[in-house]
Amino acid sequence: MKPVTPDAALGAIVGSTPLPRTELTKKLWVYIKKNGLQDKKVKTQINADDKLKAVFNGKKSVSMFEMTKLVSGHVKYARVPLFFSAAAARAPAAFFAPAAGISFEVAPCGGRTINRTALPASTCLFV
Repeated sequence: MKPVTPDAALGAIVGSTPLPRTELTKKLWVYIKKNGLQDKKVKTQINADDKLKAVFNGKKSVSMFEMTKLVSGHVKYARVPLFFSAAAARAPAAFFAPAAGISFEVAPCGGRTINRTALPASTCLFV
C-alpha cells in the first residue's frame, strides 16, 4: 500500500511520518478508543476533542463514515515514480502530458531504491 503523509493537524494525532493508509486508520482508532471519543449510545458517532476538531473541520461530532472522508483531506500521497529511463531526461515534457488535473514532475532518481531494486542513474516521472 502506498504511504500517505499526514498534515500538521492529523500528524498531531498519528505522527508526521509517512505511513500506509491502513496504519493511519489503525492509529486514529487507537487514539479514539484511548481517549473515549466513540459515542457510548451511537457507536458510529465520534465525538471530537480539540485535536480531532482540527481534523473534522471544527465539527463536534461526525459519523465514522464521514470521518474517513474528512481524514482524506488531511493526507498527501507520496510521489511515485512511474517511468525510469535515460531517455526520459531527453524527452520533452509534452511527451509525458498526463490527463487533466494530474500534476507531474520529471526529476533525477538515480541511486534510489524502489521495491528493493536499486535504480540506475536515470530520470523518473513522478505524479
